[in-house]
Amino acid sequence: MEDLDSPPDEIRYMIIRNPNNGFLAMAYLLDTAVHHFTQAGIDNSQVWFIQDGSPSSGMFYFSVTDGAHHTLYKLFHLDVIPISISIVNLTDLLLPQGQTTIPITNAHLSAMTNGRNPQITYMITWPLQHGHLLIEDQVVTNFGQEDLDSGRFFYHMTNLTATQNQPQFSLFTSESNLTGQTLNIRVQPLLRVMPNLKIADRVAHQLRRRDLDATVLQEVRDPERRDWLKPWQKNINCEDFMDMY
Repeated sequence: MEDLDSPPDEIRYMIIRNPNNGFLAMAYLLDTAVHHFTQAGIDNSQVWFIQDGSPSSGMFYFSVTDGAHHTLYKLFHLDVIPISISIVNLTDLLLPQGQTTIPITNAHLSAMTNGRNPQITYMITWPLQHGHLLIEDQVVTNFGQEDLDSGRFFYHMTNLTATQNQPQFSLFTSESNLTGQTLNIRVQPLLRVMPNLKIADRVAHQLRRRDLDATVLQEVRDPERRDWLKPWQKNINCEDFMDMY
């Protein structure tokens, strides 16, 4: 409330009907309900509403006066925002063909909550068919957001003939949950093929490197050319491609 002829500490509020989903308290004593406060307390961020955890919205009825003018009576509505978990990132994990292990970070998977407890736990609800999730070389089915943030969380592929894996998972805090989520893990082929190549009818087309390129496969097998490879390409096992030659 704004009163031009009264200082904030003379503008006094009184609770006539208490909130039905919590109580008002002062910052220095948050576990004790108050029924009187001033505009100065509000201006100095000293008046707090403590919600009781119920999902329903509420209201309280109050009066306000500066002692000189007519007392005002008002209703104050309190809408409750449900505690929830929101996905921030859920990006496909691309595993280069022939590589068996790759980190899963918060660039691939991250979430946040509007609750008081920020600790988010992920639980695998549908097991991986072609690999494992690892933390420090230990197979896990539960992990936390801190594992994704720290870079110590990995996917290890055990079936190199598979092209994808789709683990399903749920997220939990002490206050909420989010179910039915899926992380897509896809093998990224080293053979590069031009998508949607269009060729004129009855016209011969010379295939070029931009159309079809398996150069990396040869470089992986050639010890003298491995120095030109990217770091993840150097980890590829050449024997995985013996049947291609």
